[in-house]
Amino acid sequence: MLKSWSLGTLVLMLVQGLWFGSVLTGSYSEFLVLLLWASPFIAALVTAYLSPARKMIMGMSMAVVAAVLVVVANAVFQAVGTPVDFPGAKGGLTLFAITLLYSAVGAVLGGAAGQWFTRRRTMRT
Repeated sequence: MLKSWSLGTLVLMLVQGLWFGSVLTGSYSEFLVLLLWASPFIAALVTAYLSPARKMIMGMSMAVVAAVLVVVANAVFQAVGTPVDFPGAKGGLTLFAITLLYSAVGAVLGGAAGQWFTRRRTMRT
């Protein structure tokens, strides 16, 4: 289960890293924004699909990871002098709450998709 959770977390970290790089270099990409918004779904799908047990819980846990990573990225952006919409500790808490809400929707859908794909795979074998 740790492997599946780690791979889901890696998906989130890679997307955040791509976003971080694009913001620092000033190369805005609509596709990257879409990928950033879809990353909780993708991470939850990967986690749930690869997890041997508790697939929905494992997938849904990606919402918390996504929210934490967004808050960390926001703090790093602020530390390097990039303007942020939610500065300071209060802004970080606000950003955490907002991100947790939208990530939870994506993580539930991704977890359900991962569980469905697993069941479909086992039915064919």
